[in-house]
Amino acid sequence: MPEHPAVFHRLDLCDHSAMPYNRTIRILHFTIVLSVLLQLLGETLIGLPEPNHPRHGMDTLIVGIHETIGIIALILVCTYLAMVVDEAAGRNRLFPWLSASGRSGLWSEIGRDMPDWLRGKLPPPEENHTIAGTIHGLGISLALLMGLTGMMIFLGTGPHGEMPPDIKAIWQYHSIMGTMMWVFVAGHAGMAIVHEIKGHKVLREMFKLGKSLG
Repeated sequence: MPEHPAVFHRLDLCDHSAMPYNRTIRILHFTIVLSVLLQLLGETLIGLPEPNHPRHGMDTLIVGIHETIGIIALILVCTYLAMVVDEAAGRNRLFPWLSASGRSGLWSEIGRDMPDWLRGKLPPPEENHTIAGTIHGLGISLALLMGLTGMMIFLGTGPHGEMPPDIKAIWQYHSIMGTMMWVFVAGHAGMAIVHEIKGHKVLREMFKLGKSLG
């Protein structure tokens, strides 16, 4: 195996000694997850008006809440990325497929672990950090794209919900990405629960917001 996965692991969110602002990253991670879930649940439970649908009363309030949380989520995602990818190790961990060595390590890890997956076995998280980092990077990229398209819709929609054709097209892509985010969240949560059942303490470590003990 190439040596770079060990570098990626230094930035693992579950590594207490990884970075001096590790606690800040954990808090950002938690608030991003919370804001994205609020967006997804709100849209599912309440629904949002269709393009060019006149907005009155409750519709206006619902859209306003959705837009506000969306702006907050976009700010959080941008802050998270600015902190994590500021160094090469962070960029390599979230986006290993951007470099030849990262792609090599990713394929090696998949080839090593896939036989165990087919037998229903999962290695400890510290042994498949390249795969975990890649999945995490895809999720944060999807959240960023959702936030950016949401901002375009916010800026391009009229006061009564009217949308020009280009904004309506963006709205459709935004909706598709919302479905993709549901799939990502469900899959990510399911894998985390399986790891937790196997005693890997993924959930407890991921959302531990207190100070590290060293």
